[in-house]
Amino acid sequence: MADRALEARIARAIFATAFAAYLLSSGREPPWGDANIQYMVAESLAQRGSIAISKSWPEDLPRGQDGKIYSIYPIGASLPQLPGVAVLGGVTAISKEARGFARPLTSHLACSAFGALACLLFFRLCRQRGLSLRASSAATAVLAFATTTWVYAHYSYSEIAQAALFTDMAD
Repeated sequence: MADRALEARIARAIFATAFAAYLLSSGREPPWGDANIQYMVAESLAQRGSIAISKSWPEDLPRGQDGKIYSIYPIGASLPQLPGVAVLGGVTAISKEARGFARPLTSHLACSAFGALACLLFFRLCRQRGLSLRASSAATAVLAFATTTWVYAHYSYSEIAQAALFTDMAD
C-alpha cells in the first residue's frame, strides 16, 4: 500500500516537473508557421465561434466558397490550444499590456501539458512492464529531457499530442 502511494506521488511529481520544465524553457515567441494557423483557428473559435481565420497559410491557399479563409489543418490540431487562448483572454482582461508577454507563454500551455502527459504515461507503462520505481523514473527522465519529446513539447504543433496519445495507446 505504501509503495502505491509512493508511486502515485512520483507520478504526480513527474507530470508537474515535466510541465514546469517544458513551459519555463519554452520559447518566448508566439506561434509561427503552421503552429500560428492552428493557434489562429483556436482564437477564432474562442472569440467568434468560427473556424475562419484572417491569414492564409500557405500564402497561395484559395479561399472557401464563402470567400473566407480556412486552415488546411484538421480542427483537432487547434482544439488543444483553447485553454491557452482562454487564459490569454483572462490575462488580457486584467491588463492589455500583458498580452504581448502572455501570448507566447499561453500558446505553449497545450504542448507543455501534452509533453508532461507523455512522460507520465511512459512512467506508468514502465511500471506495468515490471520496471522498478528507480528504473522507471530514470527511463522517464531520459524520455523527458534526452529525446525529441523535449523538442516537441516546446512547439505548438500536433506531434507532442500524437506522442502522448500513442503512449497512452501502448498502455
